[in-house]
Amino acid sequence: IDGTLEVCALDIIQLHGDESPAFCMQQKRRVIKALAIAEDKDLKRVADYGCAVLLDAKAPDGVYGGVGKQFDWAMLHDLQHGFPLLLAGGIDEGNIAQALQLRDWYAVDVSSGVESAKGVKDRVKMKALCNIMQMRRCKENR
Repeated sequence: IDGTLEVCALDIIQLHGDESPAFCMQQKRRVIKALAIAEDKDLKRVADYGCAVLLDAKAPDGVYGGVGKQFDWAMLHDLQHGFPLLLAGGIDEGNIAQALQLRDWYAVDVSSGVESAKGVKDRVKMKALCNIMQMRRCKENR
């Protein structure tokens, strides 16, 4: 990480491994710690981290990062954290409104939900998702 920071002017680093809370706190930049979520016990780990947390669906063992699947967002209704919360995992134009109704997320992490093929972003899908997000913001600001 330090080597990368020497050559890249990053403000925030997003960590998807087995990093401990202590490791995250030792970093020279702000951290977004990604946590894999499949059941309620996974959410208890959020409180251990004194940084922003990205909630993503649990991938198969040995796989880190997104798998384009949605976990059970119903678990998130009572989740509290003193730092920003981000949501990832299978977000697309069909479920973004539901995601935004859960809470005021710091950010949503969208990837495969706006792809026409693996790794190929679809302009129409991205625009549709952004339009839904914008309509929701307009309704909130009335």
